[in-house]
Amino acid sequence: MNDKEWIDFCKTHGKEECEREAAKTVCTMCGKPFSSWDMSLGDNRYDIFVGYPSRHDLERIQINLCVDCFDKVLDTIISMCKTSPVIDDDWCDHCLENIDGRFYINRNRKPDEGPRN
Repeated sequence: MNDKEWIDFCKTHGKEECEREAAKTVCTMCGKPFSSWDMSLGDNRYDIFVGYPSRHDLERIQINLCVDCFDKVLDTIISMCKTSPVIDDDWCDHCLENIDGRFYINRNRKPDEGPRN
């Protein structure tokens, strides 16, 4: 379920139902069923088609990461980089949208649109 589908689902279902739906997704790294907190990370399923010349050429990789594992993986990748891949350390004003008291990432917003509450 992508973040838009998740938002729409939670708008029409109660908290317990949202938790049950979130638990259908399991973290590939630690094996923990997701919570609604993990789902709030946004599009947290990474579906990668690997091409040449990787030694994983032609493999399809699907990874679901809970919030804790996402942070671990990202911390590891960032520490391995010669130049920082972090291009903006606080872009919340550009993309967060408050919907019924919960904040969601709105990937359709442009940086010059400013915050929306």
